[in-house]
Amino acid sequence: MVKLLKYFAKIFVISTITLLTVILPQSAVAATIPYTITTGIPGQSTTSGATFLTVNFSIDYRSGQMIFSGNPDGTGSTGVDDAAMVWVVKRPDGTSASVTFRYDNGCAFISHKPPQDVTYLFKPGVNQVQVKLYDICGVAIGSSPLYLVNTNAPDPPSLKTPLILIPGIGGSELKVEADTIWNKDDGHGGTFNHAYPKDEKVWVNEGEAGNPGNDDYFDVLRMKIDGINSEASLGLTGNLYAGAYQGAINFFTGSSYILNQDFFVFPYDWRKDVREDQNAMDSLVEQAKTASGQTKVNLVVHSMGGLIAHNYIADPGKASKVNKLIELGVPHLGSVDSTKA
Repeated sequence: MVKLLKYFAKIFVISTITLLTVILPQSAVAATIPYTITTGIPGQSTTSGATFLTVNFSIDYRSGQMIFSGNPDGTGSTGVDDAAMVWVVKRPDGTSASVTFRYDNGCAFISHKPPQDVTYLFKPGVNQVQVKLYDICGVAIGSSPLYLVNTNAPDPPSLKTPLILIPGIGGSELKVEADTIWNKDDGHGGTFNHAYPKDEKVWVNEGEAGNPGNDDYFDVLRMKIDGINSEASLGLTGNLYAGAYQGAINFFTGSSYILNQDFFVFPYDWRKDVREDQNAMDSLVEQAKTASGQTKVNLVVHSMGGLIAHNYIADPGKASKVNKLIELGVPHLGSVDSTKA
């Protein structure tokens, strides 16, 4: 049994890696973030000392270079008649800094400057910036396009749609909730006697599953004839069976997902009617939305987990909370009967 579960788990992980490019966020890459000062000001006459443009904005600086340039990609020379002052009015630590670029050459002629590195003006965090363009010589005013450009900046982390993994029957661990003495018909002409201590993991108990011979140890999983109540007091451990699903969990957490923040698992009592899990499923969906700040979730389901998901989205109100449903090995037409050797 254990080998079979691990075999299907391996197939599940391989299939997951193949299919989930449709939902995995792309890795952050270096970005260029331009802040527009002006797209250009035509030349015109003026009086001496006039300030002809004042621009205020905030820059959330994290890393990379800050370039004062004539193009939004950080290239291109700048020209102002007569001067430009870049003033970081308030840096995150409360200090300020500024630099002034003069283009008038002693009021003889206007020259252009190559892109200027002004990274030293900024501190990591939100910087309040003011840029002023002003006249000195009293002849004319004007400006080329001007930008402050954050080059080689990391893209802001994308808000991922939270992901919920719903396993098959081999995934949800079950334990006995109280000390249990089992003394019942074993189904093959005898009686099975066994003491289960409180919190013993019954499903999947690898040691017992690997023992040769009969599988009477798992009789404690039996349901009463009503199909609703269990013959013994069993409950979920809250974990997925590591032998079957740890590989999938590792894949997601290794792909920038954070467990219980934007990645969740939904263990369930697979012995019961899938309709009994709808409220618990909805609670987890709401938890995922709240934790991630998103309005919808993605569901990745395996085997019987697909039936849980389909029952959930059969309700239009609940279906509206699901962005994508990705299925792997779901028994839509039922499953084959097990054969006992």
